[in-house]
Amino acid sequence: MPSAVLTALALGLSVMENLFPVTAAIPVPGVKLGLANIVTLFALYELGAVSAVCILIARCVLGAVFAGNFSALLFSLLGGITAMAVM
Repeated sequence: MPSAVLTALALGLSVMENLFPVTAAIPVPGVKLGLANIVTLFALYELGAVSAVCILIARCVLGAVFAGNFSALLFSLLGGITAMAVM
């Protein structure tokens, strides 16, 4: 149950993050703030690594489905896995 709520929160932050153009301030294509990684960090601390990885993968896949492109899935997964490895 907490994993579903955290996945929904991370997905909401990811969708909200796509509404703001960061490329105006940072002129590098594909750069995002990574607000949804806050939820991943919280899940890692409270629920453990396995639940955090499941939340991360679900957020990336659902975000790519909502965004509608496959390259967004690759960038999100690679960025999320890299952030998870650093955490």
